[in-house]
Amino acid sequence: MYMNHPVMTEKVVSNRNQRIAMWLIEQFEIRQGYGLAYYLKMPICNDNYSAVCLWVQYHSLLQPKQFYTLGELRQGFAKLLPIEKYWR
Repeated sequence: MYMNHPVMTEKVVSNRNQRIAMWLIEQFEIRQGYGLAYYLKMPICNDNYSAVCLWVQYHSLLQPKQFYTLGELRQGFAKLLPIEKYWR
């Protein structure tokens, strides 16, 4: 399922953060489609993959940091997911 092409332009989400977002998408088996942006508190016009990318980008720029490791980021992401609606 891992995608090699960027979901968003690098001007919006860095390549590094896109790779992290794709890792989260793969970890949680996020489905394509819409609706996840609402739970991630991202603009709801974004599809699920773009919403994850924007969420990762937002948290990478947030000061003070809420998550310091990928493990913490993964746990924070998991807490926002509605139970099995968009994943697995």
